[in-house]
Amino acid sequence: MSIYAKYKPTSVLDFTMGRGGRLVGAAALDIPSYIGIDLNKNLEKPYREMEKTLKELGTKTNIKLMFKNALNVDYSKLIYDMVFTSPPYYNTEIYSGTN
Repeated sequence: MSIYAKYKPTSVLDFTMGRGGRLVGAAALDIPSYIGIDLNKNLEKPYREMEKTLKELGTKTNIKLMFKNALNVDYSKLIYDMVFTSPPYYNTEIYSGTN
């Protein structure tokens, strides 16, 4: 949240969402837009539940979630002014449904 507070983004792009900390921080600060991408399709249900809970708690953040390979996203179609993510753990964590 301190990074968000310092740089004051209006739209955050997080192309390796992981467990959701950056989304929660963005929502807590009501950053206008959060775009999250993650390859792990098993995270879709928990993320949708998280999104629902954040909305119920009153966040004004527009949350866009994509569950696909970040290497196949056309970033020219997205509007963002901050990229904030964590590197993927390719050799440490094997994601379900991937090689």
